[in-house]
Amino acid sequence: MDHPLAIGLVRRLQQHNSDAPGPRPFSHLPRTLSDSGRGDRRHGGRRRSKCVDAAAKALGEFDPKYAESYQTNARAYSWQLAKLHEYGLKSIGSIPEGSRVLITSHDAFNYFGRAYGLEVQGVQGISTESEAGLQRINDLVDLLVKKNVKAVFVESSVPRKNIEALVDGAKSRGHEVSIGGELFSDAMGKAGTYEGTYVGMLDHNITLVTRALGGAAPEGGMQGKLSHAHSEAGR
Repeated sequence: MDHPLAIGLVRRLQQHNSDAPGPRPFSHLPRTLSDSGRGDRRHGGRRRSKCVDAAAKALGEFDPKYAESYQTNARAYSWQLAKLHEYGLKSIGSIPEGSRVLITSHDAFNYFGRAYGLEVQGVQGISTESEAGLQRINDLVDLLVKKNVKAVFVESSVPRKNIEALVDGAKSRGHEVSIGGELFSDAMGKAGTYEGTYVGMLDHNITLVTRALGGAAPEGGMQGKLSHAHSEAGR
C-alpha cells in the first residue's frame, strides 16, 4: 500500500466514510426512497455508487490527464453494480419467505442480509478465531428444525466443523439439512477468475444462497460466468 495512487484512493474513501454517519459496507448498493419505506432494498439504477464515485474522483485528482476516462469507467461500473443488485433482489426475493434464513460459519453477512431481506445467523461471532459453544449449536439446530431450513453454508476462510455439527444435530432430530456450498466472506475467489472480482464474488454468493434455499437463479449466475468449484455439487 506504499504506492501514492493507492494511498490517495484510501484517503479519499476514508474522507467519504467520515462524512457519513456510521460504517458504509455495501455502499455500492443503489438506493432510492420508495413509498413502502424500504429505500435500502429497492433498486435505484440511476443512482451512482458512492464508493465508485469517491474512487474515480481520487484517481482523477492524482492522474488528471485521464480524469475523464476514470469517470467514464466509473459510470459503467456503477451500472454493472446496479444490475447486480437488481439481480440479487430478484433472485433472493424468489426464495420462499419462510426459508429466507442464512446460516453461516461466522457472523460476516449482516449487511448482505439487510440488503437482500435475509435473516442472518452465524455459528461463531465476528471473529473467525472464536469458538462456538454447545448452546449456540443447539439453538441453531432448533432454528433449522423450527423454520424447516434446508441448507447451511460454509465459508472459504473458516473451517467447516461447526457447520457440519449443525447438519449432524439436525439429522439427529429427524431434519435433513445440506451444506449449500461455500460462500466468500473474508476473501474472494482466485486471482484471474470471475469469482476473484468483486462482482463475481457477490454474484456467486447471491446465486448459491438463492438456489440452496429454494429460490430461482441460473446455475451460472447473472452473467453465466460462475464455476462450480465452490458448490457442494461440484466437490
